[in-house]
Amino acid sequence: MSDDALLAAVCDATALEESVYFSDDKLKHGQAIIDNLHAAGYAVVPLQAATVVPYDGDRFVPYAENPERHVYTTGAIKDNRSKARVDLLPSAPLLAIAEVLSYGARKYKPHNFRHGLPWGDTYASMQRHLLAWNDGEDIDPESGLPHLAHAACQIIFLLEYAAKGTGTDDRWRYENKE
Repeated sequence: MSDDALLAAVCDATALEESVYFSDDKLKHGQAIIDNLHAAGYAVVPLQAATVVPYDGDRFVPYAENPERHVYTTGAIKDNRSKARVDLLPSAPLLAIAEVLSYGARKYKPHNFRHGLPWGDTYASMQRHLLAWNDGEDIDPESGLPHLAHAACQIIFLLEYAAKGTGTDDRWRYENKE
Protein backbone atom coordinates (compact mmCIF):
# COMPACT_ATOMS: atom_id res chain seq x y z
CA MET A 1 0.00 0.00 0.00
CA SER A 2 1.39 3.39 -0.95
CA ASP A 3 1.72 6.29 1.45
CA ASP A 4 -1.01 8.11 -0.48
CA ALA A 5 -3.40 5.16 -0.27
CA LEU A 6 -2.76 4.72 3.43
CA LEU A 7 -3.11 8.43 4.05
CA ALA A 8 -6.49 8.34 2.26
CA ALA A 9 -7.55 5.41 4.44
CA VAL A 10 -6.39 7.27 7.54
CA CYS A 11 -8.42 10.32 6.47
CA ASP A 12 -11.48 8.08 5.98
CA ALA A 13 -11.00 6.62 9.45
CA THR A 14 -10.51 9.99 11.08
CA ALA A 15 -13.66 11.28 9.41
CA LEU A 16 -15.45 8.48 11.26
CA GLU A 17 -13.82 9.68 14.49
CA GLU A 18 -12.29 6.29 15.12
CA SER A 19 -8.90 5.14 16.21
CA VAL A 20 -6.44 4.84 13.35
CA TYR A 21 -4.55 1.59 12.90
CA PHE A 22 -1.49 1.40 10.72
CA SER A 23 1.59 -0.67 10.07
CA ASP A 24 4.64 1.50 10.38
CA ASP A 25 6.70 -0.82 8.17
CA LYS A 26 4.38 -0.02 5.24
CA LEU A 27 4.51 3.76 5.58
CA LYS A 28 7.59 5.79 4.63
CA HIS A 29 6.44 9.08 6.13
CA GLY A 30 4.37 7.56 8.91
CA GLN A 31 5.71 9.63 11.78
CA ALA A 32 4.57 12.94 10.23
CA ILE A 33 1.07 11.53 9.74
CA ILE A 34 1.05 10.10 13.27
CA ASP A 35 2.15 13.43 14.74
CA ASN A 36 -0.61 15.27 12.85
CA LEU A 37 -3.23 12.75 13.98
CA HIS A 38 -2.08 12.94 17.60
CA ALA A 39 -2.22 16.74 17.40
CA ALA A 40 -5.79 16.46 16.12
CA GLY A 41 -6.70 14.29 19.11
CA TYR A 42 -6.96 10.89 17.42
CA ALA A 43 -5.72 7.65 18.93
CA VAL A 44 -3.16 6.05 16.63
CA VAL A 45 -2.47 2.37 17.20
CA PRO A 46 0.37 0.64 15.33
CA LEU A 47 -0.37 -2.85 14.06
CA GLN A 48 1.94 -5.49 12.74
CA ALA A 49 2.12 -6.29 9.01
CA ALA A 50 -1.57 -6.73 8.13
CA THR A 51 -3.39 -3.41 8.12
CA VAL A 52 -6.12 -3.95 5.56
CA VAL A 53 -8.74 -6.59 4.81
CA PRO A 54 -10.57 -7.25 1.54
CA TYR A 55 -14.06 -5.82 1.40
CA ASP A 56 -16.72 -5.87 -1.34
CA GLY A 57 -14.41 -7.75 -3.66
CA ASP A 58 -12.17 -4.94 -4.86
CA ARG A 59 -11.98 -2.41 -2.03
CA PHE A 60 -9.59 -2.72 0.89
CA VAL A 61 -10.80 -1.33 4.20
CA PRO A 62 -8.46 -0.47 7.07
CA TYR A 63 -9.26 -2.13 10.37
CA ALA A 64 -10.25 1.25 11.78
CA GLU A 65 -13.18 1.49 9.37
CA ASN A 66 -14.58 -1.91 10.29
CA PRO A 67 -16.84 -1.42 13.32
CA GLU A 68 -16.97 -5.17 13.95
CA ARG A 69 -13.28 -5.42 14.75
CA HIS A 70 -11.82 -4.81 18.16
CA VAL A 71 -8.07 -4.36 18.53
CA TYR A 72 -6.80 -5.40 21.93
CA THR A 73 -3.79 -3.89 23.67
CA THR A 74 -1.84 -7.04 22.74
CA GLY A 75 -2.40 -6.24 19.06
CA ALA A 76 -4.82 -9.15 18.64
CA ILE A 77 -7.93 -8.45 16.58
CA LYS A 78 -11.31 -10.14 17.08
CA ASP A 79 -14.76 -9.75 15.54
CA ASN A 80 -17.16 -10.33 18.43
CA ARG A 81 -19.36 -7.24 18.62
CA SER A 82 -22.28 -8.53 16.54
CA LYS A 83 -22.17 -12.03 18.01
CA ALA A 84 -24.31 -13.38 20.82
CA ARG A 85 -22.92 -12.49 24.24
CA VAL A 86 -22.73 -16.02 25.61
CA ASP A 87 -20.45 -14.70 28.33
CA LEU A 88 -23.59 -13.18 29.88
CA LEU A 89 -25.23 -16.57 30.44
CA PRO A 90 -25.20 -17.51 34.12
CA SER A 91 -23.37 -20.77 34.81
CA ALA A 92 -25.50 -22.31 37.58
CA PRO A 93 -28.76 -22.53 35.56
CA LEU A 94 -26.90 -23.86 32.51
CA LEU A 95 -25.26 -26.54 34.64
CA ALA A 96 -28.66 -27.47 36.11
CA ILE A 97 -30.04 -27.83 32.56
CA ALA A 98 -27.00 -29.95 31.65
CA GLU A 99 -27.76 -32.20 34.63
CA VAL A 100 -31.31 -32.70 33.34
CA LEU A 101 -29.96 -33.46 29.86
CA SER A 102 -27.55 -35.99 31.42
CA TYR A 103 -30.44 -37.60 33.28
CA GLY A 104 -32.42 -37.78 30.03
CA ALA A 105 -29.45 -39.31 28.21
CA ARG A 106 -29.34 -42.10 30.81
CA LYS A 107 -33.14 -42.58 30.88
CA TYR A 108 -33.66 -42.55 27.10
CA LYS A 109 -30.47 -42.08 25.07
CA PRO A 110 -28.11 -39.20 24.34
CA HIS A 111 -29.60 -36.60 21.99
CA ASN A 112 -32.99 -38.33 22.03
CA PHE A 113 -34.80 -34.99 21.88
CA ARG A 114 -33.05 -34.15 18.59
CA HIS A 115 -35.16 -36.74 16.79
CA GLY A 116 -38.09 -34.43 17.39
CA LEU A 117 -41.14 -34.92 19.54
CA PRO A 118 -44.63 -33.54 19.20
CA TRP A 119 -44.46 -29.93 20.30
CA GLY A 120 -47.60 -30.37 22.39
CA ASP A 121 -46.01 -33.21 24.41
CA THR A 122 -42.93 -31.08 25.01
CA TYR A 123 -45.08 -28.12 26.07
CA ALA A 124 -47.15 -30.35 28.36
CA SER A 125 -43.99 -31.63 30.07
CA MET A 126 -42.76 -28.08 30.57
CA GLN A 127 -46.12 -27.04 31.95
CA ARG A 128 -46.25 -29.99 34.40
CA HIS A 129 -42.83 -29.04 35.78
CA LEU A 130 -43.85 -25.39 36.10
CA LEU A 131 -47.11 -26.30 37.81
CA ALA A 132 -45.30 -28.58 40.28
CA TRP A 133 -42.84 -25.77 40.99
CA ASN A 134 -45.69 -23.28 41.35
CA ASP A 135 -47.29 -25.59 43.92
CA GLY A 136 -44.14 -25.39 46.02
CA GLU A 137 -42.30 -28.52 44.85
CA ASP A 138 -38.82 -27.38 43.88
CA ILE A 139 -37.29 -30.79 43.13
CA ASP A 140 -38.68 -33.39 40.73
CA PRO A 141 -39.13 -36.58 42.83
CA GLU A 142 -38.17 -38.94 39.97
CA SER A 143 -34.90 -37.30 38.92
CA GLY A 144 -33.97 -35.40 42.08
CA LEU A 145 -33.32 -32.35 39.89
CA PRO A 146 -35.01 -28.93 39.93
CA HIS A 147 -38.39 -28.65 38.21
CA LEU A 148 -37.30 -25.31 36.75
CA ALA A 149 -34.30 -26.97 35.07
CA HIS A 150 -36.63 -29.60 33.59
CA ALA A 151 -38.96 -26.87 32.34
CA ALA A 152 -36.00 -24.94 30.88
CA CYS A 153 -34.94 -28.08 28.98
CA GLN A 154 -38.39 -28.35 27.46
CA ILE A 155 -38.26 -24.71 26.37
CA ILE A 156 -34.83 -25.31 24.83
CA PHE A 157 -36.25 -28.31 22.98
CA LEU A 158 -39.10 -26.19 21.62
CA LEU A 159 -36.66 -23.49 20.52
CA GLU A 160 -34.57 -26.16 18.79
CA TYR A 161 -37.61 -27.71 17.09
CA ALA A 162 -38.81 -24.33 15.85
CA ALA A 163 -35.32 -23.37 14.60
CA LYS A 164 -34.60 -26.69 12.89
CA GLY A 165 -38.12 -27.59 11.80
CA THR A 166 -38.00 -30.88 13.71
CA GLY A 167 -40.67 -32.58 15.75
CA THR A 168 -44.32 -32.11 14.96
CA ASP A 169 -45.88 -28.68 15.31
CA ASP A 170 -49.20 -29.86 16.67
CA ARG A 171 -50.26 -26.63 18.33
CA TRP A 172 -53.96 -25.98 18.18
CA ARG A 173 -54.87 -22.90 16.15
CA TYR A 174 -58.08 -20.94 15.73
CA GLU A 175 -59.39 -21.04 12.20
CA ASN A 176 -59.45 -17.77 10.34
CA LYS A 177 -63.16 -16.87 10.14
CA GLU A 178 -63.03 -13.84 7.89
